[in-house]
Amino acid sequence: MSDKTKVQDLNYYINWLDKLITEEYIKFYEYSEFKSIQRIGKGSFGKVYRVNWKNSDRIFALKFFNNDELTLKEVVKELKLHRCVDDHDNIIRLYGITKVTEDINNQIKNYSLVLEYANGGTLNTYLKNHFNELDWNDKFRLAWQLIDIPFFFVIKA
Repeated sequence: MSDKTKVQDLNYYINWLDKLITEEYIKFYEYSEFKSIQRIGKGSFGKVYRVNWKNSDRIFALKFFNNDELTLKEVVKELKLHRCVDDHDNIIRLYGITKVTEDINNQIKNYSLVLEYANGGTLNTYLKNHFNELDWNDKFRLAWQLIDIPFFFVIKA
């Protein structure tokens, strides 16, 4: 793939995200309104931070991702998936998007998804640290919640 094609593909995803924001299909948060930024995780596509919004007790997770074609393509997929499952109680809620811009040329440095903050971390981390503390009722309730998710998709289809 030529460099010109890569730039065009990257621009396609950036324009798609910008269109979501400008046409208000997704709520936009000003990055400067987030305070107490603490890194809490890292994945193959970026980093996750715990933040407070404005001067409130409201806590979000910001999922930053790399500004490259492959990553932006995955982010677009993730946004589309969130739109399908946003009304399920057991799935992390997507609240919006933010972007950090560099001051000099006003170039986009990074986009970030604004997500519900899960205090216990990922389900995998929570279970690794607390599985033995759960009684059978807790384990049954958790299993029931996990089983409910595929049925939710069947009903929505």
